Amino acid sequence: MTGGAPLHKPVPLTACPACHSRSASPVKLGNYPLRKCTDCHLVYAEAYADPDEIYVEGYFAGQVGDFGVDTSDPAWEAFFEHVARGRMDIVEGVVPMPGRILDVGCGPGHTLAEAKRRGWEGVGVDLVSDAVEQAVSQFGLDVRLTLLEDSGLPERSFDVVATTQVLEHQQDGTAFLTSIARWVKPGGHLFVEVPNWQSANRWASKENWVLLKPLEHLGHYSPRTLPATLRRIGLTPVAVSTPSYRMIDQQTVGDSVAGLGLTWLAPWMRRDLFSEPVTRAGGVGEVVRIPKPMTRRALKGVDAVQAAAKVGTMVAVVARVP
Repeated sequence: MTGGAPLHKPVPLTACPACHSRSASPVKLGNYPLRKCTDCHLVYAEAYADPDEIYVEGYFAGQVGDFGVDTSDPAWEAFFEHVARGRMDIVEGVVPMPGRILDVGCGPGHTLAEAKRRGWEGVGVDLVSDAVEQAVSQFGLDVRLTLLEDSGLPERSFDVVATTQVLEHQQDGTAFLTSIARWVKPGGHLFVEVPNWQSANRWASKENWVLLKPLEHLGHYSPRTLPATLRRIGLTPVAVSTPSYRMIDQQTVGDSVAGLGLTWLAPWMRRDLFSEPVTRAGGVGEVVRIPKPMTRRALKGVDAVQAAAKVGTMVAVVARVP
């Protein structure tokens, strides 16, 4: 399905993706109904769209209705590379020596490419054909168009299995994590990253939270519920962080304060004392305001405080596999 074709009727999600409990209370966020599990406290969607209609060619070109993302803008390339470096920094904070890494749902392959640059031997799997083609043609990676279970890759053969921005799409997150953990060597690690339900950005944006993604993002995990889910399947979280991967040195005032959940500050930050006008490269004369050096330092300080308070944009957990 491409070009905004209508979806089939959404499928009800009748149990918590993290613990399978059917006991939940309603959570209202704008016009999008959610539930909160009364047993494990995960917030999750009431319904989801058929995955076969979403994760198809065009997903990474913004051509699948309201789903996916258009990564054709060159600015995305720089951002993805920045995120990839941040992810590998987290992994190598626990696993300092390069080994074998498997990226489940690797998309265009930026994280694997960064791992390769650092000396890791990497393999990826994904279900979106054009993403796999990009990973192979742009980075020369070993990425396969298949489910992991059908890949033929031997189980218990990787030092790290990574899955980023994938778990939140799963109707049964526990089953998904249990399955992919089978490919980790004994004593190896699973690296999981998802949007942070408890982020400052989500609290400030409310129903306009860009990572809400109705019918696509099903489980909304937090620094509490993600480690608990991993413990429930027998894994041991050894590092929990909430990275935001912000590129404050390259952001406009508007983007900076929006990402930090401080949109109300934007009118003040646009004053000459705090920012200055520049012509955006390639913007056909578009003038934007960027923070002055002292403002950037202040914004980076806020970013660090949010990370320490576990209210950054993402939740990233490295867990040891027995």
